[in-house]
Amino acid sequence: MLSVQALNAMIDEWDAADEGRRIGSRARTVGEFLAIERPLLRPLPEEPFETGRWFTPHVDRFSQVTVRTNKYAVPARPAPRLGPRHLRRARRGRQA
Repeated sequence: MLSVQALNAMIDEWDAADEGRRIGSRARTVGEFLAIERPLLRPLPEEPFETGRWFTPHVDRFSQVTVRTNKYAVPARPAPRLGPRHLRRARRGRQA
């Protein structure tokens, strides 16, 4: 398994390569658009902050859990109670 530093270095390389990409037939590259938007971005907060939320969802009789107002399907077979979980969003099978 790679270290966090190695993963961050890989992401930095991907970001640098992505700056030359052109989306569709747009006149500017991703990097050129970033240069226009960068002065408008606000700095990150000084204090650390959590980017996820802790939930303790319960499985209903339909094998679904409710998180806020959304329902998610879970395996139908009984599973041991594991306690609170840190949930992250996933789209199309990938974690976001």
